[in-house]
Amino acid sequence: MTDKLTQHEEWAPASSRYLIDWLRDEPDMLLAIARGRHALGHYRYGDTLMYEYGQNELLANAAEELADAINYISLFLQRRSLHLC
Repeated sequence: MTDKLTQHEEWAPASSRYLIDWLRDEPDMLLAIARGRHALGHYRYGDTLMYEYGQNELLANAAEELADAINYISLFLQRRSLHLC
């Protein structure tokens, strides 16, 4: 686990920048994916689950999802760097 946390610390800044650039550069694609996930969530969980959350819980969940995105992108960038060497 220590090695993974060290890698996280090394790659997190680049991953955060990549995520910000991706959000800025590809809004149409990401919004289409968000729409599809919204529809899938409605199909799977009905009309209430997300709408029952309070304001703080909504932001906390968004922060967790963004943190997960940074972790996924970190691994993506690490693997990409290995394939370019």
